[in-house]
Amino acid sequence: MTRDHQDQDVSRAGGDPGVAFRRDIGDDERRATRIEPVAPEQHHAIVVGIDGYPGYRDLGGACNDAESFASWLIDPAGGRTPVENVSMHLGRVPQTLAEARPLKRDVDVALHGIVRQVQATGARSRLWLYFAGHGVAAAFGMGAVLMADAQPGLNWNLSIGKYHEWLMRCRDFSEVVMISDCCRNLAVEVPEGMPPLDNCPAPSDRRQQLFLAHGTDLGAPAFEGDDARGRFTVHLLEGLRGAAADPNGDVRSDALATFLESTPLDPTGVTTQVPTTTSAGPPLLLASGRGSRPVFDVTIELRAAAARQVTVRRGDGAIMATAQREAGPWSVPLAGGLYELVDPVAPPVLFKVAHGPCRVEG
Repeated sequence: MTRDHQDQDVSRAGGDPGVAFRRDIGDDERRATRIEPVAPEQHHAIVVGIDGYPGYRDLGGACNDAESFASWLIDPAGGRTPVENVSMHLGRVPQTLAEARPLKRDVDVALHGIVRQVQATGARSRLWLYFAGHGVAAAFGMGAVLMADAQPGLNWNLSIGKYHEWLMRCRDFSEVVMISDCCRNLAVEVPEGMPPLDNCPAPSDRRQQLFLAHGTDLGAPAFEGDDARGRFTVHLLEGLRGAAADPNGDVRSDALATFLESTPLDPTGVTTQVPTTTSAGPPLLLASGRGSRPVFDVTIELRAAAARQVTVRRGDGAIMATAQREAGPWSVPLAGGLYELVDPVAPPVLFKVAHGPCRVEG
């Protein structure tokens, strides 16, 4: 399933944009450009996931992706964002366009509230913006998420590029992270959904760091897997949870960008989906290994021989690991807790990790 917009068929497929690579940054240069990260209590987030589109084809994994990303955001070993600072906007399956949510206005009101709060305190702050749903590259922009009330001829959308421009101009936030798991098929006939917030005649003089990640290249679709999850968000969370970490366990935006852009999201090679990223300012510290829960080596013995997508879910439903595997041992690093092994050719297996190394039979 794809997340794109083509005439009246909107779905989460495309050319071969190739793999983007970044130049290596030396340790001395990295240390020289680091800025003290924003305190976790000053993190704010807006998380949007839309499955229900009465005007188009429904999706099956956008809300799952949004919830999994939000789980990582509030995890003390993850994004460390206070739960009360996370504004969730989920669109399940409405019956009519009149019932469809979220609307663009819902997101704008939430963003306005956060901006007012940050302006009142003057504190250094971070803004997380996450979007999963149908998407297009509206007009000649970089991409836009279609809101739940979009329909042919009336494609209400939120332009990632225009909001990016507004945030970079006003600089109310010291750090901005924007993530879009949406298709970016070209739709030059669709106007971009602009920020309705007041312009900034006198922008702040604060230095702003920004990291923007798109789930696919410009003009290309983004895919959902058979597990009702967006391939990009699954990959993103793998990186944030440690696959893109340095030896200290820290995940920085430059290393995450390399991780995202250099790994194909469909190992079978049947489809092409290559994420793209944009940065401004020195790298951001996105997750820290300091003070996190210990991680143990868990070996999962898979019995069935056929290659298939196997997934480990945490007790709250968040995907911790997913891979195309055949029979044999599968090594997965996991913190202590309850987990479920989901194997399409075998019954689900619940298991607990309390020490390491440990072994689980699938």
